Amino acid sequence: MYIFAGSYERFVFGFSASADCSEPQEIVKRYTFAAHKSAVKCLEAAGPYVASGGADDLIHLYDMKAERDLGLLMNPCDGAVPCLQFYTPQGRTAPSHLLSGSADGAINIWRCRGWDHLKGPDHPHVESGQGPVHVHRPLGGRGGDGSVRLWDVRTSGVVGGWERAHASRVRGMALLRRGDGSDKLPASLATASSDGTIKLWDIRKLCRGTGHRAGEGQLEEADKAQLPPAQAADQAVKQPACGNIGNIPRPKLDPKDFQFVQCKGEAKIKMPGSINGQSFMIDKCENCDIYILDHCAQVTIDECTDCRIYIGPTDGSVFLRDSSNCNVATVCRQLRTRDCMSCNIALYCRTKPIVESSSDVRRDGR
Repeated sequence: MYIFAGSYERFVFGFSASADCSEPQEIVKRYTFAAHKSAVKCLEAAGPYVASGGADDLIHLYDMKAERDLGLLMNPCDGAVPCLQFYTPQGRTAPSHLLSGSADGAINIWRCRGWDHLKGPDHPHVESGQGPVHVHRPLGGRGGDGSVRLWDVRTSGVVGGWERAHASRVRGMALLRRGDGSDKLPASLATASSDGTIKLWDIRKLCRGTGHRAGEGQLEEADKAQLPPAQAADQAVKQPACGNIGNIPRPKLDPKDFQFVQCKGEAKIKMPGSINGQSFMIDKCENCDIYILDHCAQVTIDECTDCRIYIGPTDGSVFLRDSSNCNVATVCRQLRTRDCMSCNIALYCRTKPIVESSSDVRRDGR
């Protein structure tokens, strides 16, 4: 039995243990990967594969049996990768496809053979959490607006759904398989929400986005069609219309616009509106004045020396690592430092700062 864990400090840890839990046992640490440039947002495992999604817009792949790194996939959409899920066809031990959710609301499909990217459907309300996709043959998406939608992965078309299924964000969902062990269309869907309720839905009575009930003939036809393990999703699929939101062009982001790397003796400034809630990285800078005058999702500061760093409001964490003789001023949700020396920090933070393996770190402010 393998156990995997991801950390805010970009690492993925692998452990092994016996599947027999009748007696106390020691969990053995097998390996550690420096998986991402910033926090690990999610982990998913199936067959020999482990995939991690990060706040750096990357998907990292591993072979957990061979204990080796398989490389990186770049999120084709905008934002972090908050959720991943493998699809394994019935009767197979290795998955055929990987589905990834993006912070901008898109869902993407990847083929495990060769890791080719296949277009996937957009969901304009998908948000981060405990995996907003559940894969069977219909693919389910949950949203921050309380809606639930299901797609057919063969066509990327909407099978049906419920608008305002819950009063607030849908946190989790599960398609319930039939008891006969068949791979037919599941009959029920369970959803859990921040409103404190768990609801069970009859998929056979799906409502279209227009409010019309799907005909039994349509459901029977979809039920009879089987999803080939590595063929149906390999075909080009069309983007479904999602109201006017699907027609809004997404800006292409250049990772170089969200980092200051190996700067020496410079004054570096990011003006308001230039970051707009993305993650930012400051790496290997020396004797610099750095001004981040915009709001960020997360900021990482690594291996900086003799720098003055001013960071605007940060929704997530500010990481300060392997740095010395720096002055940092920030407003953030959480501050974490590791292996730092002689740093002054002016801080306003919602939680207590976490200081690890550091010396002569002084904090001013609240």
